[in-house]
Order: sequence, then C-alpha cells, then structure tokens
Amino acid sequence: MALPFQNRLGIIHELLQKKGNNSQFYKFIADPPTTTMQRLKALTTGSLPTFVDAGANFASAKVLEDNILRQMVKRGKNITFMGDDTWVSLFDDFRKAFPYPSFNVKDLHTVDNGVIKHLIPELKKRDWNLFIAHFLGVDHCGHRYGPNHPAMAAKLEQMDDVLRSIVGELKNDTLLVVIGDHGMTATGDHGGDSPEEVEAAAFFYSPKEMFENPKKDKIETISQIDLVPTLSLLLDLPIPFSNLGTILADFFSSKSSINSQLERLKVLQINSQQISRYLQTYIKQSDEFNHRQYSELEKLLEKCQKDLKEIIQRIKIDRKFEGVTKVLNEIESNYKTYLHSTKEMCRLIWAKFDTDWMLSGGILLLMNIVVFIFLLNLEEMDIKNITSIFFVHFIVFISCVISNLLASIIVGPTVIYTLTKCKMTNENILLCFFTILFNIIHLSNSFVVHEDKILQFLLTSIVWFMAYRTSASSKKLHLLLVVFFFSISIRISREFCACREEQGQDCTATRWLKPLSSISDNLSGYKQMRFLLSLSAISTASGGISLWLKAVGSLNSFSPPIVSFKYIVPICILSNCVHWALQLLPNNVYEKLDSWIIVAPPRLTYLLITVSILLTLIYPLCVMEISKFNSIPQTNNLIPLIFERLKTKKTPPIVFGLLTVYSSPILIVLICLTVTLSLLVGDSYTPSLGK
Repeated sequence: MALPFQNRLGIIHELLQKKGNNSQFYKFIADPPTTTMQRLKALTTGSLPTFVDAGANFASAKVLEDNILRQMVKRGKNITFMGDDTWVSLFDDFRKAFPYPSFNVKDLHTVDNGVIKHLIPELKKRDWNLFIAHFLGVDHCGHRYGPNHPAMAAKLEQMDDVLRSIVGELKNDTLLVVIGDHGMTATGDHGGDSPEEVEAAAFFYSPKEMFENPKKDKIETISQIDLVPTLSLLLDLPIPFSNLGTILADFFSSKSSINSQLERLKVLQINSQQISRYLQTYIKQSDEFNHRQYSELEKLLEKCQKDLKEIIQRIKIDRKFEGVTKVLNEIESNYKTYLHSTKEMCRLIWAKFDTDWMLSGGILLLMNIVVFIFLLNLEEMDIKNITSIFFVHFIVFISCVISNLLASIIVGPTVIYTLTKCKMTNENILLCFFTILFNIIHLSNSFVVHEDKILQFLLTSIVWFMAYRTSASSKKLHLLLVVFFFSISIRISREFCACREEQGQDCTATRWLKPLSSISDNLSGYKQMRFLLSLSAISTASGGISLWLKAVGSLNSFSPPIVSFKYIVPICILSNCVHWALQLLPNNVYEKLDSWIIVAPPRLTYLLITVSILLTLIYPLCVMEISKFNSIPQTNNLIPLIFERLKTKKTPPIVFGLLTVYSSPILIVLICLTVTLSLLVGDSYTPSLGK
C-alpha cells in the first residue's frame, strides 16, 4: 500500500516516460543546515553555508553576495516572483513580486492559493526572463501533520494539477525547473543533516529536446549548488563569483559526440576558471587553506587547460584521429575532479571548529562541576567561603572570554581549594562521580546522541542508591515505594522522548509525539482519548498541589499568590483545554475557523500566567494570621518578628501556612510554569509534565 506522499506527482513520471529527450530527473542534495533561508541563498549564490547560518533563518537580511538574480538585473532581464515572502527579504531584484506571509506553518493554503491565482496569467504575459513560484503548502503540511497524513496527499495532488497547467503553457524556448529546497524527517521537520532532510528532487523539462542521452534507469545525484552555474550559462550570464557548484554538463550537448564533448569541456572550463578566481581571491585574505592541496589542484587545472588547448588544435587538423574520444573523456574527468575537490576542500575548512572557544567551554563546564560539589557540602562552609567560591567562579567566566591561559591557571587552585573544604561522604562521592560522568559524556558524540537514555539510567541509579543507604528502617519501606514509582515514571517518560535524526533505527517515535491537529480524522476515538488524558494530567498536577496547600493551611490565606492559584490557574487550565478541544474538530472545519478563535485561548493563558507569576514574586507570603496584630510590618525578617510576638503575647496567634512559607510560592510558580509549558509543548507532552 502506497504511503500518502507516494505516486502523487504523476505528471513527472509521464514526461520522463513519454518525452525522455525533453526531461531529466536528479536526486537533489542540499548542504546543511536545511533551513529555508540558507537554501535560498545557496540556490542563488552557489556558496556553501555553515550551521552558524541557521541562526539567521529568522529576521533574514539582504543577500550581499554576487548571485544569479543580481546578474540578471545587470543584463537588463526581468524577474517575476510569487510565493514565500522570505525571497523579498533577501532580494530586491524583482520586476514583479507577489509575496505571501510564510511564518504561520499551520496555514497550508494562503501562499499556495495566492501563487495559483497569479501563476498562469503572469506566465502568459511573457514579460519575464526568470519566473519564480515558491509554493509552501507541502512544507507546512509536513510541519503540521508530517509526511504520512492524508493532507500531504491532497497537497501533492494539487501540485500535480499546477504542474500540468504550467506544462501546457510552456514555449519551446522555456525550461521548467521543479525542485525541493530540502527534505523532511518522518515527523515533518528539517534543518539538520540527516539523509531525510538533505535529499530532495530536481526535475527539468522543456518542450524542445535538450538531452541527448536521458538517464531513465539510473538516477544521478547532484548537489543543490550545481544548479547555479548551470542556469547562469543557460541564461548567458556570468557565474556568481562565490559559486562552488559544478555545472551540469548534460544541458550542453549536441548530436555529434565530439562536438557534444567539446561543448561540455568548454562550459567546464568556464566553471573551473570562475572557481579558481574565487579561490585565488579568498586565499589572499585567509590562510585557512592547505597550501599543498591548493597547489596540487591548481596544477591539475593548468594541466586541464593545456590538454584542452592541445586537443582543440589537433581536432582542427584531424577530426577523427585515433583515441580522440578517450582523450576528451580524460580531460572531462580531470575537470570534474578539480571542481569536486575544491568544493570538498572548502566544505572541510568552513565546517571546522574553533579549538580555543571549545576549550573555554570545557573550562566553564569544569567550574560548574566544582560549584555543584561545593553545594553538596554547603553546611561545611561559612558565608565567607561561599562568597569567595562564587567570586572565583565569576572571575573564571570572565577569564575564559579574555584569555584561555589565565583561565587554566585559575581553575587548578580553585578545584583544589573547593575539594579540601568538602566533607566527602560515600553519598557525596557517588553523586560527584555521577555528576562528573554525566559532564564527561558530552565529549563523545555517541553519548550526546543517546543522552536521554544515559540520563534516565543515572537518575534511576542515584535514587536506588540513596534508598539503599537509608538507615531508618521505619522509613525504608515508604522510601522504597516512592523510589519504585519514581523509577516507573522515568521508564514511562521514554514514551515522550523525541527521536534525534542521528539515532536512526535505534529510536522509533511514538504516536504521543504527534499533536492532536496532526492526527487523522479517522482516529477520532484516539484523539478524544488523548485529549482526556492530557486534561487529566494537568488537572491532577494542579489538584495535587491544591490538596497539599490545603493540608498545610496555606489555602486559608487571601494573599495574592493564593488568590491567583485558586482562580487564575484554573481559568488558564480551562483555556488550554479549549485550545486542545478546537484541534479535535475535523480538519476541514478547523481550517475554516477565524484566526482569533484559535489564538485567543493561548494568549489568555499567557496573559493570566504572567499576572499570576508577577503577583507571586511581588507578594510571596502565603500565610494568614487570625490574631489581630496592630500591623504587619514590611520587613524581610517577618518570621523572627512573629516569633518574638508569640513570646510576648498572652494569647498566641493562629497563623496558617507558616510551615510552608517558603515552599508554597515556589509551588505556585511551578504550577504556573507547568500550565504554560503544557501549552507550548502541546497536548502530546502534557502527561509527562503532569507526572
């Protein structure tokens, strides 16, 4: 049985089968990060991004590098654009632009419907040299539902209809390019470097025959940046200066095999010379390149240039001399080797890590371990030692930024000083060992990938060891039950762990990770069960704290924190439930709702939770005094003052909530944050928060 995203673009298969000389299909590989802004930049400049660029995916700035759009404008050519408004934030070279907002990933239709509205009328005007139509429905459908949802099938079928209408309007001098700027994972996400995220497709079609030997049996793999030099030469434009892509030689062929090879060699020569100029300019400003490797590549290019010049002269004399095809193939292979090697050389350089800053991070990590050990033995140290330790820790932080050498000099004495002041019991030694072990595992990529499993193991080990070390037999049974249920909770939490793409087949995402809006309408019973479970979890968490506060007497108070807990928090929980209940509606009904209906409940929750937390921070006391003091003085030492009055008053006052004067406001803030997190992470993770 085919998955929802399979066999939906039938027009591509039909054109490849019926018009093989007019069409070509490739596997299209993107360079990570596979975020939209970086992909658009690569598709227009031909340059390689880095993961540092991923932070610029929001609030995109203008592209200042040389790019194919700018070259077109310089040559007096017209560009028409419609679709994702990220383009207009990066480029201002469009003669006509029809941008649509792209930030709302739950909106599957606004951008696509806007593009469809203008697409065919603008195509027919023929006042353009480059026509860009960026559809977003498939991408947003992946983010909202994932690829295995019926909505994905509907979106792809809509794109199939669009492609059929475009093909019917093409003229012989037009090339249709259909590409995906990135792939997506099984959950519909992208941005990383997993195969699912970097692999996409590229399809080319023209009413005029362009390809001499169409590849129908084997799909060739090309880099995404290879599109830039190819389109540049097809449009008779200079290749952008910073391009590192390799031209697709299949687009430059003729009926004669020798002429076809010569044409490919000429465009490869242009491509190689452009990259050579870029490297020469770059190496003058930076010494990052391996000079030996760079020299070898330049020698290879010189050999290609020399061999090409000689073979052209010889062909002019004798066009059919023996071995001409072999020589031409060898030159073409050398050109491609040069282009591929330069790209890989640049990729390795720009993906390298800064050792100094990595060392600084390691030093700070070590200092955090030291402070943790210090906190375990807080009762053994006076206030002066506390101040000195934290002051030294602050100095180390500043030193790491200024000088790694200075930081390393300070770390040693600080560690020794702290350890000598600690009382190292067996429990503390074990806790220190686990803490150090957990921090050390971050030096291993494999342990980082499986950090969730390691953390669960360490937590379980620690709580069982602490239970074993408990000497009081009367409390041991109760403690063992608590530890047992705690261990079960940790094990159940595995159901709510999201899989990293690096874990591959070692991790399988559960259905709990899908939000209600991503679940098919056919599973309405499951959706209702999920909703009730999430509602029960958040209500249980709030109810448990309420019962505890009532038991200790804090709920008798009319202080702002208690009032907010009794009235504001339930309203926020109800608001969250309304937000989740809307997602139970059928997809066709949910999509027709006004936007204010969808956003009103979350905004109400954010507003009320903010008010509740501010009230708790400003008026943290959750106590109520029955006896009539003249006044409650405003002082930080209120509890000692109440105790003094107890000694002087003949009739002792009745004070509710004094036992939990510190813990009550903390719990109230905690439940406020839990309600907020349940809204942020969605109903799928709410049961894990409720635990």
